[in-house]
Amino acid sequence: MFAYNRIRLRVLAGAVLVVVGAALLLALRPELEALAPGMFKAPVHDIQLKDATPGHITVNVTAETAYWEARIQAVGDTAAHAEFLASAEKLSHSPLLASEGTQPEHTATHTFGEALYKVEGLKGINACGPEYGQGCLHGFFGLAVQDYGVEAGVAQLSALCAAEKDEYSRISCEHGLGHGILSYLGYSFTDLLDALSVCGRAEPASDFAQGCGGGAFMEYNIRFLLLSDSTSTSPVRQFSTDTMYEPCAQLSSDTYREACMFWQPLWWFSSPAVAVTPSVAAHIATYCDAVPFASASTTLACFEGIGYVLPQKISSPENVARSCAAVSDNITYRIACWSYAEENLPVAARVTNSSFVCSGLSGTLESACLTEAAQAPAATDTVSPEDF
Repeated sequence: MFAYNRIRLRVLAGAVLVVVGAALLLALRPELEALAPGMFKAPVHDIQLKDATPGHITVNVTAETAYWEARIQAVGDTAAHAEFLASAEKLSHSPLLASEGTQPEHTATHTFGEALYKVEGLKGINACGPEYGQGCLHGFFGLAVQDYGVEAGVAQLSALCAAEKDEYSRISCEHGLGHGILSYLGYSFTDLLDALSVCGRAEPASDFAQGCGGGAFMEYNIRFLLLSDSTSTSPVRQFSTDTMYEPCAQLSSDTYREACMFWQPLWWFSSPAVAVTPSVAAHIATYCDAVPFASASTTLACFEGIGYVLPQKISSPENVARSCAAVSDNITYRIACWSYAEENLPVAARVTNSSFVCSGLSGTLESACLTEAAQAPAATDTVSPEDF
């Protein structure tokens, strides 16, 4: 009996030591983390894909959303966001995605935004970053607007955006809200008009094209928030040459048309089932040149829209720049394309690749182009390389 009690005491003492040790480890975690960064981090998660066919790679939406819900609950939103960024960075270096641009990462970021909202509600927005085309905010607001609606709800949600720390974050937030509003109302042309009206009341007029209004146009064409594992085909609005300028052609407001034409190239680029190259960019540019209701502002917005989408479709910064060179002999249009392409390129790539924008020009025209390319600021100066 005495021996048995000694064994029990040893087991009990061992259990106490384990508990005390765990408590000390938890208390000393900040110091240990400083001495050995990463010792408490989970292994980098492999984002699950559904199809390895080039040009058709898709993210397993259900599995990824569930995974990030569990991680947010386990480690908190800030730590989970850091884990997500590491996972997305790992995905971006996968050989499978060598010619895919950033679209798979964007879809993956949607799943993190949805998980944030499901676990934390509105306060989860603080952990949404701008990476990969603001996909986190798209997913977040896609669910939030469904819960809060478009009357008093949008006023409450837009207040979250107004409280963002800088202009870029505010506009990105409004853009995500636009996606959510259109998804909530529906995908008819009348629904789009209603969404644009709601956006006009919810944000400053200067933010409309890139913010809430831009999000509504983008969602109308690309229909990100309809994407799920149960969809057998792409939810993107079907393209045809007969309707290639819709919904822009039906809009009577110049403000609406200009914003619409900025987002139209994203839809055009989504239709060709081929790798995006400078020649494809040049072909898409002919659509900008042939807008039947063209004005100086709508045509310029169209070329800016080409620049916005190129880094999402082309992995090489050099080829992004060459694509902007291929869109036109007009320097203004080349630089407009490049300015918006720069927004999604690391700072180093903006500098080292700017000369390619002037490919094919010579003499004084080339000199003027090189000067403008070197001086052209990115469409926003609040984006850092760490965002991508």
